[in-house]
Amino acid sequence: MDDLENTIEKKIKEVNQIFEKSFNDNYRLTKLSDSKIGYSIKRDYDEDVVKKLGIIDKKTYTSLTHLSIIDSDLEESNKKKIPVNVEMNCLLFEDVENKFVYNYEYITNPRMKPINISTQAYTLDLLNQKFYKENKKIDLIDIYNEVYERHIIPSSVIKGLPFRTKVGLNKFLIFVLKSISITIGKILEWAYYYEPHRKNFKTILPSGEDNSSINEPVLENERFDFYGYKVSPRTISIYSFFHLAMYTIFYLFNYYPQIIKNIVKYQFLTLIYVISTVTVFSKFVPKILVATLKKLDNMIFEYEFRSFKV
Repeated sequence: MDDLENTIEKKIKEVNQIFEKSFNDNYRLTKLSDSKIGYSIKRDYDEDVVKKLGIIDKKTYTSLTHLSIIDSDLEESNKKKIPVNVEMNCLLFEDVENKFVYNYEYITNPRMKPINISTQAYTLDLLNQKFYKENKKIDLIDIYNEVYERHIIPSSVIKGLPFRTKVGLNKFLIFVLKSISITIGKILEWAYYYEPHRKNFKTILPSGEDNSSINEPVLENERFDFYGYKVSPRTISIYSFFHLAMYTIFYLFNYYPQIIKNIVKYQFLTLIYVISTVTVFSKFVPKILVATLKKLDNMIFEYEFRSFKV
């Protein structure tokens, strides 16, 4: 076991040395702190890219790249070529706290925003300490520059058109999901006194640590006694309005379902119907809506900060 650990430690040191010697002092390298072996690289955008983004409030957006290898890949001694993970993201840089945030609200021209890229198209051969793209040798600095060119391609008027089309479709999907999410949120706020669930901006440190947090829904305790059952007054109002609307529709179309006639005909059945449907309306419907809202928010979050594979 000690021999295996020593071998892995030796490989980790060897990989880090390979990464370090591939870049000169002009690149700002930070060693990753999680299970990934490698470095992050911070790079400011050229003035031309910054102008096209239309950044407001003197905010700074920068490119943060993770060049890494998963430590578990080093444990497989039979692996000759090890996948190299390349993640390059456009992030808001908060200088005071030295962290990067997935927040694009200060970019007034989002169509030109550099795309977030994630790829494993490259490998490292530990025996000869060479990097490969498919079966062709390539320097690590060339890997970085190649991915960076793809990263900023949306800012190119012609070359960036296909990417901007994809981004446009992605934005439209986000708009549809947000519209549904806002509608459900308003229903929960008004009818059930819920404070809608919202996910905060995802933050990441130079070392690669995820510093995100999530807000959970809050239920206020405004209730009154409805024949021994604690229920929100707004819930009862909506419940009553719903049945009034259904009655109006049945009346206008002269349609009276037999099951409704039977329920109304007998007081006991009417009481059972009211108790059961009020329970469903006040207990289960908000739970379903909250679950749907959480799912929608997660989907929106994923689509807003999705990475495009190259």
